Amino acid sequence: MQPATRTTRAVFVDPARWPFHIASLAAALASTAGLAFASQPPTAPSDAWVEREVLDKDLNATLVRVQSLTATELIARTRDNRPIRLSLAEINALVTALPDTSGAATTQSSPRRAARPSTQASPAQRALATFASGAADASGLLLLTDGQTLAGVRERDPARLLRLAPEGFTESLAWRSSTLDTLILPLERISAVSFSSPQITIPQRMSGDMVRLRNNDLASGFVDIQYRAGDPDSVLTIEPDGGAGANGVTRRIPLRRVASIILANPPEPAAGPWVWLADDSILRLDGSSPLTLNNDRIAQFATTFNVHGDSEAGLAKRTISVNAADLIAFAPRRERLMALAERPMRVANTDTQRRWTAPPIIADALGAPLGAPDIELPGPMGVTWTLPTNAQRVAGVIELPASARVWGDCNVILLDAAGKERWSARVNNQAPRHAFNLDLTNAPTQDITLRVDAGANGPIEDRILVRRALILLAPPAN
Repeated sequence: MQPATRTTRAVFVDPARWPFHIASLAAALASTAGLAFASQPPTAPSDAWVEREVLDKDLNATLVRVQSLTATELIARTRDNRPIRLSLAEINALVTALPDTSGAATTQSSPRRAARPSTQASPAQRALATFASGAADASGLLLLTDGQTLAGVRERDPARLLRLAPEGFTESLAWRSSTLDTLILPLERISAVSFSSPQITIPQRMSGDMVRLRNNDLASGFVDIQYRAGDPDSVLTIEPDGGAGANGVTRRIPLRRVASIILANPPEPAAGPWVWLADDSILRLDGSSPLTLNNDRIAQFATTFNVHGDSEAGLAKRTISVNAADLIAFAPRRERLMALAERPMRVANTDTQRRWTAPPIIADALGAPLGAPDIELPGPMGVTWTLPTNAQRVAGVIELPASARVWGDCNVILLDAAGKERWSARVNNQAPRHAFNLDLTNAPTQDITLRVDAGANGPIEDRILVRRALILLAPPAN
């Protein structure tokens, strides 16, 4: 068995970067279905194709049905059969169309495409069959330090473990992804993992790694995971804060008794091309093998991971083909997009008829395409976000939820830091959804305020969702 090479990790947890709750994988599995294959590709859009939104270089959204996506260009058609041809440099994202909503962000699962009949099992459905057979733990989720997310389970098959790591391993975790098969990932690349549930709670302050057992006991310290060749399972060790001699002995716990682990590893910046899949996996693509789509039937891409003990300089490359309907979103340059929900905000009560208004509610970021969750404003109020200094635009959709369209009728206004109105719309049952797109290049400062004012029916059901709100950042200097 090779000695551990990981050094003591600096404690760094950025609560603004990692969401407190990871969206339910069960919702994704329930809504996942494959796309039926036809003998010949259609020459014009049909109901069998997935409707997607292309966000151009200025974050303007156009609803299209993709005919071809290559390393250099997108060819698509609009609903009225108008052809569109864009170079990849002109595209900031390709994402499934926003579904209508019948509830608030607190009850809403990840936005997913509508289910459709399938003649081929998707990766998520195959994973569900594996879980149901008892061959693995319940569905879980693994979060890497760069923001990639792998839906799946820990690898517990002794024969597979022995084949992948004949000499055993330390400072690593064997994870069976529903999309990528089994990877042995170094702990220094992992931010958090849940074995028994697709939900993780990350505390705002941590003095070290944290472990939650299946009986809900908590332990903190310095975590290691070891596998000795021939053992039936991996073992977690946790050295108490201050060292084994300070607060007690190092504990050894079989991994099957562990519910979740949170590691105090520093986050890494996200850059390059990324995809969001229907099983809640979020993957960074290999730059040498771009995403391709052919008549919106099959999506193919490659991704590379740092792994333990691989013969090619610790890298494992996977080439993946999935039903195009399982491709939720694609961002060619992840470093240029930021979710508005990530930014700090200040809330002011603008309704003089109420003493108090509930604060905004942010849905699960990792369950949202492009990492941009819904933000619910549960009543008339003003919310001010401080944007990064390199912000060029902010764009999104204001929507009155279907459950609030009987009485809901309000005015929504966007103001810059000087108090100047930059955009406004009346939102009600006749016009429940409005897109906004603000150029920030000449803004006085990078603050922006969204104000909801009560309309004809007073504040009753004046509940607004800010959906897929994205900030476009300036290109990096290099």
